[in-house]
Amino acid sequence: MRNSIVAILVCALTLLVNGCAFFDDSDDQTPSDPPPPVDIPPPPDASPEPQPGTFLVSWKFFQLNPDDLDARTEVEIPAQCPLNIGGRADVVRVVSQPIDGGDPLFDEYSCFLREEETAPVPPGTYDVWLEVVNDDVSPEVILARSPVKTEVSIELDEHIELEFDISIDSGVLGLTWSFVDELTDEVLSCSDVGAQSPDGGVSVLSTLVDSGGTGFDDIFTCEDGQGSTDLLPLGDYTVVTSLLDQSMGSIGESLPRNISLEFGGQFEDLGDFNFVIP
Repeated sequence: MRNSIVAILVCALTLLVNGCAFFDDSDDQTPSDPPPPVDIPPPPDASPEPQPGTFLVSWKFFQLNPDDLDARTEVEIPAQCPLNIGGRADVVRVVSQPIDGGDPLFDEYSCFLREEETAPVPPGTYDVWLEVVNDDVSPEVILARSPVKTEVSIELDEHIELEFDISIDSGVLGLTWSFVDELTDEVLSCSDVGAQSPDGGVSVLSTLVDSGGTGFDDIFTCEDGQGSTDLLPLGDYTVVTSLLDQSMGSIGESLPRNISLEFGGQFEDLGDFNFVIP
């Protein structure tokens, strides 16, 4: 307190000249309370939980070349969605079929989009294809189907691009063939029956019904044991398979089969043609 009294006296003497400041040097001051703690949020996880992946699908439409139908080749249709393949409610359906036999996954989009991302797909291996359907009628009608992309594997957080070409006015026939001896039932080779390459083979003649005899002949190498025709216009067919010798003459032929190609991209399996050789 002595220091405070001295300070007052000094201040009184100098009041007319300077202002004075008072202070208390006692040791009985109470310290102020510390500020409350600040809540700091925990840091975010370094890596988010993995999520199911998706298929990024895109599609193009093709038709038989109208300028050269005999060539059985295709040209791309520039329109976003071909107007000649169905009704106003055409949709593209993505079918993802697990190869382990589980239930398929379906995603549907407007035909006009040309590309889209599917809903999340659980990890696994799938066969994937597209169908163009007209759901403006009941039951719905399949207008076209793409080839199947087989055994597509997808993992968590994976996004896989899949491109599909869809034929709208043609289909394909597939078949296998084999030969047995009529007397012994022994399996015979192509050379045993005289149909070996390079000049022999197997012919598939597909004739359009009610077309005045319009037919399409596909010839395969005998040793392949299987084959698929070139593109065939949609319609009803009578199909005959023949075994050809080295001069391309018929050694034998199958009974006619009636087959219908009803939608674009249809693959019709004719099964096995077993030739019984006398």
